[in-house]
Formats: sequence, structure tokens, C-alpha cells
Amino acid sequence: MDLGFELFLAQRERQVFELRELHESEDGMVQRKSLVTFLENPVPWCIRKAIRSGDLAISTSATWHRNKFDEAHGLRFTSAPSCSSKVTVDGWLYVEPVTATQCRIHAVVTVRVELAAVGPQVERLVEKQSRAAYAMLPAYAVEYWQQKQLEATVKEFKYKIFSGKPKGPLA
Repeated sequence: MDLGFELFLAQRERQVFELRELHESEDGMVQRKSLVTFLENPVPWCIRKAIRSGDLAISTSATWHRNKFDEAHGLRFTSAPSCSSKVTVDGWLYVEPVTATQCRIHAVVTVRVELAAVGPQVERLVEKQSRAAYAMLPAYAVEYWQQKQLEATVKEFKYKIFSGKPKGPLA
């Protein structure tokens, strides 16, 4: 997974992404640990008060194959907030080709909340935020790809100008 995309997603979602560990084996398996903090805490104050939580940070461990994205090689992850060991989110994502230029992302997410009284509210909140984030993923992917294309074009243009080797219609 492109770390630039992770940083892009964090920026779009008003988060700060921090890579903690990254290991890649000879067979293409990637293991990563990361931490995400939020510029604005998405947890309502009443729930934060009930679980005695301040700022929210989420640690995630993920494993995937560098070059295989199908059902048999999907990305698997476990996330947990720093404020409570009683909340975990486990997930599995994979890609299904639809056409030569389109794919469908499948996400299976399990939310576990072991908090009396506020557990159901926390589960619904995590589900709602997860669904919203996954719904935005295709648009974010296109926007990121367009941004990378623009950056590549600008870089090539700067090279042509500053290398003293004019090319193209203005040469």
C-alpha cells in the first residue's frame, strides 16, 4: 500500500498518520503498524466522559501481500483506540476486478465493544464512521491518482525548463 495514499487519506479525514513499523518479506508479505491521531476528536463528549477518555489515537496492525489483492490475499487489520482496551476493530479488505479498469472493494469489519452502558452507542458510532470512510474511498483514490499525475507532469515540466533541453511545441 502506498504510504503517500495513507498520508493523503489522513489529511482528507483531518487526521495525523504515523508509521510505527514496516516489514516486507521476500515472498511479498507486508506487515505494518501505525498510529492515527485526530485533529478533532470524532467521539461525542458524552461517550468520552463515560469511558474517561481524552484525545483519541488509534493503533493499527495490518498485513497484506504487496502484489496480490484478491479474496485469498486480502489485507487484514486490527485497530484499537489508545483510550480503551475494551474496543477493537478487526477487518479484512480485498479487491474484485469488475472490468479491465474497474474494481470493487470488499470490506468485512467486526467491531467489539466491552463497555457497559455505552457499548451499543460506541458500536453504532464506529459502524457509521467506517461505512462513511469506505464509501469515500473510491473518490479519494481517484483524487489521489489525479494529484500524483499532476505532480508527475509538473516535475517533468520543471526538468525540461531547468535542464536547458527545451522540448515540445514551445521549443
